[in-house]
Amino acid sequence: MRPDRRWRVPVAFGLVCLAAVVASVLTTAVPRTSASAAPRSVTSATLLCPDLGLDGRVPQLLDLVRGAGPGGAVQPSGGSALLDDDRQHDELLRLPPGAGPAGRSPGGRTGGGPLRLVAAGQAAAGLTATVTSPGSGAGPLRARCEQPRAHTWFAGPSTAAGRDPVLYWTNAGPRPARVDVGVVSPDGMSPRTEITIPPGRTVSRRLAALAPEAAATAIDIRTTAGRVLSWLVDRASGSGPEKATPVPPTAGPAARVLVGGLLTPAAAVRETRGPAADLVIAVPGRAATVRVTVLSPSGARVPAGLEAVRIPAGTTVHRPIALAPATASAVLVESTDGTGVVAALRLAGGGPDPVWVAGSMPERPRWTGQVSGDPVGMGAGPAPPGLVVAAAPVPRWTAGALVLVAPDRAATAWVDGTWVDVGAGRAVLAELPAGRTGARVVGSGGTLVATQVLGASPPVATPPTPGAGVFPAPADIPLFPVPVDPPAGAVSQTAVTLTAPVPRTVSAVVPLVGAWRYRSGPAPVADPRLLVGPAVSPEQRH
Repeated sequence: MRPDRRWRVPVAFGLVCLAAVVASVLTTAVPRTSASAAPRSVTSATLLCPDLGLDGRVPQLLDLVRGAGPGGAVQPSGGSALLDDDRQHDELLRLPPGAGPAGRSPGGRTGGGPLRLVAAGQAAAGLTATVTSPGSGAGPLRARCEQPRAHTWFAGPSTAAGRDPVLYWTNAGPRPARVDVGVVSPDGMSPRTEITIPPGRTVSRRLAALAPEAAATAIDIRTTAGRVLSWLVDRASGSGPEKATPVPPTAGPAARVLVGGLLTPAAAVRETRGPAADLVIAVPGRAATVRVTVLSPSGARVPAGLEAVRIPAGTTVHRPIALAPATASAVLVESTDGTGVVAALRLAGGGPDPVWVAGSMPERPRWTGQVSGDPVGMGAGPAPPGLVVAAAPVPRWTAGALVLVAPDRAATAWVDGTWVDVGAGRAVLAELPAGRTGARVVGSGGTLVATQVLGASPPVATPPTPGAGVFPAPADIPLFPVPVDPPAGAVSQTAVTLTAPVPRTVSAVVPLVGAWRYRSGPAPVADPRLLVGPAVSPEQRH
């Protein structure tokens, strides 16, 4: 036998054996998954609701909208279980004047104490929660209940004479928590401040203590230890808690930021002092030049003077912006060189206090629902998406609507079966169904951004006063003038449906962030406000 033939056969046999062993290991270590395998549902969630009543001096309403099937419950701190008996929606009247916040120990907080919600079972999947207070003048105030965040941005409020915004932080964990706070103003970036929050406590700071005499601000809050919920209220100097307006968190620095959608108030109720809208733009990093585009039902336009706004590095600017009255709008802020910017809008809503509108990043992808059946007749309607986007009910003593924005491609939204077409680069107003169950929104096509707008619409029943301690009961103020049941099934926009009145003033603009039904959804981020681009079913994502 030739020398090379002595090892050729054993080596070839060894290679075959090695390949078999590797294939066996890979098959064992990476099990096959079927595209049709059902994803695992979220079975537990904890939400914290900002205290719009500030230590119980103002009554508040908690709204919960179930995003999944029957089962499970939501346990509020210091209260009985909600969403029991498989109800799709529940509301809890809480914090009448003179009562302490639920779950609060006497003398345990230095600021307003939020409500803690613990959801279990099916109730946790896609759960949406909001808190609403009567507000003053233009209508109710509303804020979302959220999970603690590692990084939060706010933008807008001034600390100049006459304004006194307040920051709040709540430690939801059992150990001391710390946040690192920086403020960007027209004068530059203030020195960062570290704040410690004891376990289970809420602490507050006047924004003027961090950035005095600033015409506009952007606040960067980073949690360095623990689980912290941050929230901000804007108020006039010396005003009471009933006049403190919540400022929603806004998107972190990005090259494209969409502010809104929003609804401008009717011309007859607009404030006469100052601009109707004031756009605040901050550049935490290097200098930037931005272009501002207004999206409306008639299309996109660039206002004069906002084609190229130069912003020095590490500063904040504010510019008045013209918006048509009683019109759905959104403002797209784009950096021409890719520099990250932070933006928000101050809106004169028709009352004594401004309304703050947050920004979002329109590039962020999200799931959409898959439409089954005839998309024109909408016989079967859209299938439930992985991300449940729900609007809380409109309080019976006020008015509300949805604003839908397609910043890029055209999109279609289904609001509880009623479809709304949104053209590319447009913002449209969509009526909300009237009732106590709220509404669910499903989108398809291009990226779709949704917000809920609250306000007043004459004739308006008198809202509760802060001293009353309760909201009107259904028997006191009828929800509808004529008790007509909405038609069953999906209907077109031209069909007659029972809808809530469209606001004439604007008191709150709430981004519809949505809540994930499945565990494989992305981790919570500071600004998940998009419903999403190309239609992808949950099965395709797993």
